Amino acid sequence: MDETTHERPSDRITLPDFPEITVMFTGHCDISQVDYYGWAEDLIAAGIATAEMLAPRVWKRRDADGDKFRLSRYYRLKDGQPHPCYRITRIKPDARIECLPGARAAMAAYERRKSWDAQRWENIGARRRLEQVPMARPSLRLVVDNTRQRPAADPLTQ
Repeated sequence: MDETTHERPSDRITLPDFPEITVMFTGHCDISQVDYYGWAEDLIAAGIATAEMLAPRVWKRRDADGDKFRLSRYYRLKDGQPHPCYRITRIKPDARIECLPGARAAMAAYERRKSWDAQRWENIGARRRLEQVPMARPSLRLVVDNTRQRPAADPLTQ
């Protein structure tokens, strides 16, 4: 990592032909997932989803290949009006994840981000080790001072 680079690289990309679609990769063991964020018409035109996949109340959350997907719907302003926007998470085995649009570029962005984070934590750890000053360990000692004299008795209280 270049020391002059302080900005954290993004793990999200946009598809070249569809700038309204954001793509993010997440890998877990041998199953990977790619999240797509965008408008319904863009997701369908890019081949990421079908109209049936984006339909409300779809109980069978499987694509044509038999792989799982998750869908969430939220609203964003478009032309001053709220329109439904979608996040579709495509879950596939590692062997078939690269066939999804933008998956390779999203995986590369994910790896850049992971290596940047690892390098950053390594630099922070090295800096902390250099900044550590050996300190004497505090010890607790009980000191009894028997040389002090007792205060004189108050003559009024006797």
